[in-house]
Amino acid sequence: MGYLDGSKPAPSEFVELEDDKGKTNMEPNPEYEKWYDKLLLGSILLFLLKFLLEILAQKVRHVLASLGEEYKMFVTAVLAKPPLPSYDDLKTLLLQHELHLTLLQMHPTELQKLHCKAVQVIMYSTQMLSMITTIEEEELSRKRNCRGRGRGNFSAYNSSNYSPSHGYGGRR
Repeated sequence: MGYLDGSKPAPSEFVELEDDKGKTNMEPNPEYEKWYDKLLLGSILLFLLKFLLEILAQKVRHVLASLGEEYKMFVTAVLAKPPLPSYDDLKTLLLQHELHLTLLQMHPTELQKLHCKAVQVIMYSTQMLSMITTIEEEELSRKRNCRGRGRGNFSAYNSSNYSPSHGYGGRR
């Protein structure tokens, strides 16, 4: 940030160097060349980024301009809330709007059937998720209770069964 606000000056373009005979010569400063390369690269990247953003904005504007009359309110809403959405966000918004338009055109009995199907799918998904969670919890419990080399349940070897003279399992 120092180069931008002037708190850190740019390296000088040339440096004074003494040759073998003691003569002072002006030579290109390698630090200046590195600094200039970074400055040039940053400028090129900034230009390309602005160019790409403008292309994407034009793409979004083109899509909005090409929509039919049934999308008039949609276009107005998108344009009224700057900045323009990204192209991917615009696709998502359009799909949501199309679903909304489709639902508005459906007969109430069709909507009721669709609602019943959606409830069934949600209930089925909830049951499946519950079963998967239960299976995962059982598997995790088995892994916690296992000693590792197929020697049975680790919980059988707890400190209450330990005897200094006989080890685990108490007296024999």
